[in-house]
Amino acid sequence: MGLWYEVYRSDILFEVGDRCVNATYTANSDGTVGVWNQAVNFLGDYSSIRGTAKVKNASEPAAFVVTFNSPSKLTCRILVLKNLFMF
Repeated sequence: MGLWYEVYRSDILFEVGDRCVNATYTANSDGTVGVWNQAVNFLGDYSSIRGTAKVKNASEPAAFVVTFNSPSKLTCRILVLKNLFMF
């Protein structure tokens, strides 16, 4: 949980030209994860979208399917590989 910054992305059409991309993840009481993505687009405008992540398969607890709250109900897959930060 917490604030994560994007260091790599696959070709995702709705993020083309975005910079300063980050996501805030929060635990929900129903076992899902709240997702709040933010970025600055290629025009320099701030954008954000909220959604909910669910574990795709219990045998792969680090693989999530995210549904974003938008008119088209965007869905994508996120795989958490490893927390590489040391404090």
